[in-house]
Amino acid sequence: MASLNPVDQSSIFAQDVQFDEGQILLLRHAKPLIDPEISPVNWELSPEGRSQAKHLLEDSRIMELDYIFCSPEKRAIQTAQPLSDDFGVKIVEVEGLREAHLDKFYTETEFRSFKEIKFEDPNLEIGEPHSEAQLRIIDTIEGLRSYVRGKSVIVVSHGTVISLYMAYLNKWTVTQTKHFWRTLDYCHIEDISR
Repeated sequence: MASLNPVDQSSIFAQDVQFDEGQILLLRHAKPLIDPEISPVNWELSPEGRSQAKHLLEDSRIMELDYIFCSPEKRAIQTAQPLSDDFGVKIVEVEGLREAHLDKFYTETEFRSFKEIKFEDPNLEIGEPHSEAQLRIIDTIEGLRSYVRGKSVIVVSHGTVISLYMAYLNKWTVTQTKHFWRTLDYCHIEDISR
């Protein structure tokens, strides 16, 4: 698996492809097996999540694939693996696609409560502030976008940063962003092609 830092994104491309057409799909990872004993970065997919990832192969929006850019977190990589295997496309890990984590493990109720508060106050420092996470995900996706014009691309990431990116793209209010985040299913796909 290749690895890519937001700073050196251009190093994996021999040339800047300049086509107008193409497709960029933003994919939330499949359902993880939540284990409070290990870092969320290392959470694997649950059995249901593995099934969800395999079902991506049946999604009619994914007809061809030139690149898979993926968060380096294990659940995201495992979500992308069936697509990589089926299309014969290498997964490129991109640090900027990682999740905006809280400062420690919280119960589901506490987690949802803190995330809601962080959407209201994006500078709140319970883990990575949403304001910083939003700038990171925007820079990362827009940087990748500039190199993949005319190509079919899947970008695999996480619920919070996907919500923050979609808020930027659609100029959503906090209320709209929170609603999107609350209703975002595992393996949800957004077509962010322009």
